[in-house]
Amino acid sequence: MKLPTYYMFIDESGDASLNNKGRFFFLSTVIISRSDFEIIQGYMKLLKRRFFMDDFKILHATDLFERPYQKYRRILTPKDNLNLFVRELQSILKTVPYHSAVYRVDKDQVRTKYGYIAAKGRKSKVLNLDLPYELASKQAIKKFTEFLKSKKSTGEIVIESRMHKDSKFVSYFDDARKSKYPGGIPNPLFNDIRKSIPSLFISNKDSGSIGLEIVDLVSYVTYRKEIGDPQARMKTGMDNVYQLYSAIKKSAYQGAPEMLVHNIEV
Repeated sequence: MKLPTYYMFIDESGDASLNNKGRFFFLSTVIISRSDFEIIQGYMKLLKRRFFMDDFKILHATDLFERPYQKYRRILTPKDNLNLFVRELQSILKTVPYHSAVYRVDKDQVRTKYGYIAAKGRKSKVLNLDLPYELASKQAIKKFTEFLKSKKSTGEIVIESRMHKDSKFVSYFDDARKSKYPGGIPNPLFNDIRKSIPSLFISNKDSGSIGLEIVDLVSYVTYRKEIGDPQARMKTGMDNVYQLYSAIKKSAYQGAPEMLVHNIEV
């Protein structure tokens, strides 16, 4: 089987459940060419070697920004070392080749449209309570397909293993490859999706997938930039979030290079 030319990595921020009263759900994507992996890995390994003395240290954005004292103590001393690390990471994100996009779903709009009232533990027989995840996933698959068609290439989707979340995305991927979505809704792109994206891979971030590390950073800093820190969980300051956000490569494959966050119509 011929290897795909591009990989699209996926991560999410915010809770997709309509029973969670938070307003926004974000699904983030990063597209990397197979030929560019060694370049990106090289930059990241040098950064990790310099600050952690470990080429294979795994970066988790939540740990970096909210719990740096647990996994990243080495960059907390001297005091400015963490800021220096973020500046170096910003420089890498500006330099290495990739595309990114973030799909935002306003859960208030979904609940209003379907007349749904959030309630902990509530179930519905007629409404997918993770509908924001479904809507964003299908849009991401569609846009990746359009990108691959423009490049006359094939691709693979890579998601992080998250137990029950795996089966949900797999079901959305399967739906996108059928001629009709659930409910009999026509899917004009199904044949293109089948040809362009023949495979889906479930990976563990701890295995050292550089693509999952980058999309995790994209997802977290975009979420924080849009939502802020209302629960005061961050320990490293919003300035670092803004700094990394400014370095994210915008979604050129969307046809709007100046845009990163794309609102999903409900």
